[in-house]
Amino acid sequence: MKEIYVCDCDTYMMSNSSEMHNLNRELICIEYPGVVKNVDKMFETLGGLKNISSVYSQKRRRLELRFRPNDIFSKPACGDRHSTSALLLRVKVRRKKKRSENGNNDDDAGEVVSCEASIVGQISTVYRFTGMCDFQYLPAVSDSQGKLKSIYEEVVPIGVRDYSWLTNPDVSLFVPPPSFSRMDMPQSYSFRRGKSEAEYLENFQSKSHSKSNVFPRNIIGRTRCRRSLHTISLSWTKLWAASGKAPRTEANRMQVVNAHEGQATNSNEISRNSSSGPSCSSSVNQTYEGIIPVRPQETAVRLLRIKFLCGEPFLRIQKYLEERPVWSKNALLALTKLTADQLKYLLPAVSYYFLNGPWRGTWARFGYDPTKHPSARLYQTLDFRLRRIGGMKSRIKAKRSTMNCSQPYKWVTSSRPKIPVVKKIQINPKIQEEIEEKEDDLEANYIFRPGMLPPSMQMFYQYCDLQVPEIQALLEKLPQTEPDAVCTERTGWLPAGFDEKCRDIITDHVMRKLREMGKSS
Repeated sequence: MKEIYVCDCDTYMMSNSSEMHNLNRELICIEYPGVVKNVDKMFETLGGLKNISSVYSQKRRRLELRFRPNDIFSKPACGDRHSTSALLLRVKVRRKKKRSENGNNDDDAGEVVSCEASIVGQISTVYRFTGMCDFQYLPAVSDSQGKLKSIYEEVVPIGVRDYSWLTNPDVSLFVPPPSFSRMDMPQSYSFRRGKSEAEYLENFQSKSHSKSNVFPRNIIGRTRCRRSLHTISLSWTKLWAASGKAPRTEANRMQVVNAHEGQATNSNEISRNSSSGPSCSSSVNQTYEGIIPVRPQETAVRLLRIKFLCGEPFLRIQKYLEERPVWSKNALLALTKLTADQLKYLLPAVSYYFLNGPWRGTWARFGYDPTKHPSARLYQTLDFRLRRIGGMKSRIKAKRSTMNCSQPYKWVTSSRPKIPVVKKIQINPKIQEEIEEKEDDLEANYIFRPGMLPPSMQMFYQYCDLQVPEIQALLEKLPQTEPDAVCTERTGWLPAGFDEKCRDIITDHVMRKLREMGKSS
């Protein structure tokens, strides 16, 4: 876009008739990083109008520009999407023509006679190419004279070729990298000061059980510490070993997996103050009663104060845990109306997490041990997976798929730093409908009832959230647990084969719904 400067208003005769303006037409602006001489070739470098429309429909997608569109090895320059408020103007300037009938030069030639401006449309979205585009890997090799020679036709087959190229020993080696830099925007990065080798070995050997070990076990593997926001997690194997019902050996002894150092001795106690509401006060107490944690880690509570979550959000999440001791994160997301970022800090401060076992992937209230309460069978997790049947893939998507993955540079979040933005919106009927649809989507992530389709091929449901009459009838018919009953890792407090019956019931309802959708379409 070019800015229009208006000066010497007496000279120009501006025609501002409202009939010439079109403010209802919405346009997209692309600030092309080059001089456009051929519009068709410009659209070809952008992938065509179809590709531009596809990118525009995805708000986080970046617009790719390939200066060599016919070269499959051409790495694109990416344009970021920005919001703007601009107008596209069409300006028509009339000038006096130069007449040379008598051979005399007209002194008034080129003088502006009139200037008409009209608004073509309004622009609310603009794509700007501000990143680097110099990451290129060309299919070329050096010949005997040191000159570069293109081998594009050799590495990219054109048409149907015979198999002789497979046995040809004189083949140029061309192995392009699978991906380039994740970011094409300059980033400020502060490198951590590394310890000297002597300091590192001394520090490691002081913590090691054996002085003969010089290098840590995970020297090849994870390159950073766990970042679990100081969540207290329980493994079923360690819980079972600590209960005294399994041999206590060094291999399966009690172990609580914490996010920071593996155990906690100091904690913060979150209490309520009648005058000023909930507050976070520091105290030193025992964090565990046996294997079950009863209080959060000190750092988890400190993060609540930093994130200003000690007030109403904390009371809200605490209320739900008092009503029901075990929850899934998806259920709390839908019911509490809290954001995922808020729950990321609230849950470690009020509950602990089950890594596996009958309550896999759920959050339990501090001090509550479901292995001692047979009524906790309602909160057990059902791992439901849909069988792949023809036509199902088009209706129900997989959570993760290698077919749907794309390079990180194609999306905004991995290409430029995140900037928090506070938006003020006015609730209108259309936005209200979108909010209600979003609430229905959140509900489908943890509840199943007849007539619904799971949002993905694999779902984790709690039995109390399965609102299916057949399953609820099976739960009501369950006999009372005997005093010597044992909670097992696979079935928990439920009888063997109960989960398979529930899976078959859910599958029947899903297939019935798919058949109805097939007939209606």
